[in-house]
Amino acid sequence: MPIIILIIAMTGIFLSITGVTFYFLSRENKSKAVLKMKKKSSAGSGLLYVLLSLIKRVAVINSRITAGWYVRMKGNIKLRLDKARIPYGFNGDDFIAVKELLFLIVPLAGVVVTGKGNVIVMLALSLAGFFYPDLWLNDRIKNREKIFMRELPNSIDLLTLCVEAGMDFTAGVGKVVSKSKPGYLTEEFSRFMNELKIGKTRKEALEDMSGRVGIGEFDSFMAALIQADEMGTSIGRVLRIQ
Repeated sequence: MPIIILIIAMTGIFLSITGVTFYFLSRENKSKAVLKMKKKSSAGSGLLYVLLSLIKRVAVINSRITAGWYVRMKGNIKLRLDKARIPYGFNGDDFIAVKELLFLIVPLAGVVVTGKGNVIVMLALSLAGFFYPDLWLNDRIKNREKIFMRELPNSIDLLTLCVEAGMDFTAGVGKVVSKSKPGYLTEEFSRFMNELKIGKTRKEALEDMSGRVGIGEFDSFMAALIQADEMGTSIGRVLRIQ
């Protein structure tokens, strides 16, 4: 029974930390979000502010690490956060800060729940707390990929109809975005359109979208579109093959 309670407590602690952080760091203006929390007088809001502040303080310390291995790890985490569609503003330093805090908090929670302080058990709980965010993130990525691949066929069919009706590929993507229900694929198409507006070439925007999605089948689809665009062949033909 204590083990079950401990697992529930560990999950609750992690979801509380990540949930609060994702919510407030996804705001366009982080300082306003934090200021808003400061003005709230309830105990719950004060606790959330303390939690967020603690994460950000640890993240600031993390950001000062310049070792090559850390920079590579942080870049890999940022890529995974993008794939999982974690709100903008939450970066590798923040995610690592959550892992570090769980490394310390989970064993302490274990001591409180069980009333025991076995060194081996505490070490195991520390490791569980440290790696739990990675398991959660991987699961979120897998779920997103499944949903993405379910959305893809209908969107390609609509895009094919638009291109074959005489629309430019970019205009066809815009039509798909306007006619489709909000989802992961329409988010990526919208981001693709925005990148074109700020001056990126179609090849660059397609490559960026392929990198963010990171699904083999979609990568092949993007590569075929890029090749057709560069060679001047019919994009409609590529779409029909998919």
